[in-house]
Amino acid sequence: LVGASLFASRYGVTGVVVSYIVGACVALAFGMWRWMRYMGPRPSSTNEYDLRRMLKTSGPLFWVNLSQLLMLRYSTILLGVHGSSDQVGIFTVASRTAILMNFILIAFDSIAGPKFAELHKKGDRDNLRNLVTLTSRVMSLTALVPFVIILCFPRQIMSVFGQEFVGGYLVLVILSIGQFVNVSCGSVGSLLIMTGHERSWRNVVLPSVGVNVLASMVLIPLYGMIGAAVALSASLMLQVTVASAVAWRTLGILTLPTPFRIRRS
Repeated sequence: LVGASLFASRYGVTGVVVSYIVGACVALAFGMWRWMRYMGPRPSSTNEYDLRRMLKTSGPLFWVNLSQLLMLRYSTILLGVHGSSDQVGIFTVASRTAILMNFILIAFDSIAGPKFAELHKKGDRDNLRNLVTLTSRVMSLTALVPFVIILCFPRQIMSVFGQEFVGGYLVLVILSIGQFVNVSCGSVGSLLIMTGHERSWRNVVLPSVGVNVLASMVLIPLYGMIGAAVALSASLMLQVTVASAVAWRTLGILTLPTPFRIRRS
């Protein structure tokens, strides 16, 4: 952030890119140092997690991450094929602005995910359910503030990037709706992964990406960046709502931020 602030005005995109790379390298070095300090000397005992067991778990997550990356990038790529460079720029700015709400989900996932795993391992289903409900409610309330601001002032927000971006205010609103639903469904992906249902999470994500691809192919040639926003938001909302239903069916835990407690009979 400091490097980008200092060098963006002088070196443009190059200064921002170099600052990002330097920041990533610093984060890597600091993370490795903290990890080695935390772990201490390398243990002499044999690790119980062999390669086959690791691949069994990490394989589905590889496809999840790859699919989610495709979902975020495909609409932009297809819009570049069928639309103008102006539309690509406006859509990119709007999507980057709307995805700021997703930082709430990332922050809570980093805290709640390990607790999900711990409570699941102990078999403490009641506290696991209470924690999921609590995090969903807090995330929804936290995301409600930027969501309302975006709904009330979309033109003003887009004008920060220049008057030529104001025309993309509807794109920002549509994408924000998708991100708000995503956050409101809670840490459903983390819950499925931490409770050993990573394959179920993969089976939800892959069809959602397929819906995004098909919807983008139909809507973008007809409606441009509006179609791209609808395709991306619809597929994202489909992903998290279906995942919430899967969590309810497999774990008996409702990740939606309901004001009352619901138990599966």
